[in-house]
Amino acid sequence: MILWRYEVSQALDSWADKIERFVNQVTSSPAFPAISTLVLFAIACWAISYFSRK
Repeated sequence: MILWRYEVSQALDSWADKIERFVNQVTSSPAFPAISTLVLFAIACWAISYFSRK
């Protein structure tokens, strides 16, 4: 049981490292925050107009 937990922990650690490397590559570009802000703004505008309908 303890060995199984250790193996799962090691697998999660390796996945976390891979995800962290990918996110660091994507977010290192200055365009990423600008594009993500515009996308979030568009979603917020759509949600406000959709939920304010009567």
